[in-house]
Amino acid sequence: MKPSLKERIGVGAVVVSEDKKEVLLVRHKIEEGHGRGWTIVGGMVEEGEWLIDALLRELEEEVGIKRERVSKVVPMRLIMRRGSIPFLIFLVEVSGKDVTPGEEIEEVKWFSTIPRELEYAEDFLDILEMVISP
Repeated sequence: MKPSLKERIGVGAVVVSEDKKEVLLVRHKIEEGHGRGWTIVGGMVEEGEWLIDALLRELEEEVGIKRERVSKVVPMRLIMRRGSIPFLIFLVEVSGKDVTPGEEIEEVKWFSTIPRELEYAEDFLDILEMVISP
């Protein structure tokens, strides 16, 4: 039986390189309703969709990462600091660095340090710092 959502929930992926030295961030197009800062891959779970399926869909839609490229998916933490929606973040380790920006993405980039222009910094900064190896 497919899940039924009584409220909206989001999923996000902190995508890290296999050596854990870089994290993949995206910059959305302005018309998509986002700011100009860098953020993690993610979006809303659709009605009847499993959380893992929503995560895999967002990875493919936003950066072209397909299921077979995901080597590890680990739920990290539920964030509700903004008070708007529950958001479940997954750590996704990938073996390659080839990515393709999707329709709603302006730019995709691998970072070895956290950029200053981080969108939703209060939500994601601690997690990003935790996963990038010095």
